[in-house]
Amino acid sequence: MQSTIAEKDAITGNPDELQFPLFWRSHPAGENIGKGIFALSVIIAMGICSALFMDSFVWGLFAMSVLFIGLARFFFPTDYAIDSAGIREKFLGNERVASWRQFRWVVVKNNEIFLSPFPKKHILDRFRGWFIKAPDEKTAKFLAEQIKG
Repeated sequence: MQSTIAEKDAITGNPDELQFPLFWRSHPAGENIGKGIFALSVIIAMGICSALFMDSFVWGLFAMSVLFIGLARFFFPTDYAIDSAGIREKFLGNERVASWRQFRWVVVKNNEIFLSPFPKKHILDRFRGWFIKAPDEKTAKFLAEQIKG
């Protein structure tokens, strides 16, 4: 299910225009092995500290489990697909689908994009909005145009 923008451009023949559907995979730990190793070492260190402080191996495992689950989006890949109807996200077997008209505003920063269902900034944005790491800035701008357009 992984496709790059360059492959799409080769198919369409037009490097300036992206065509639907687009597919990509975001895997931050896989893209930056150093950060992944550092995150794992911090998780293990916190587990050891918890086990020593609580004087129980079980609490250390619990601490490591909570930290690892909290960072699951970093450690496991997320697949994205966009088309003229909307966006689809698949993470650990869980699939989330939304149409473009569900989103009211968008924030683009480099190749990261935040899609919000609220017409203006809202306190619940973190829980109801979508944070997407696009493969490149071209795709991020394309996504923003779908919301604004």
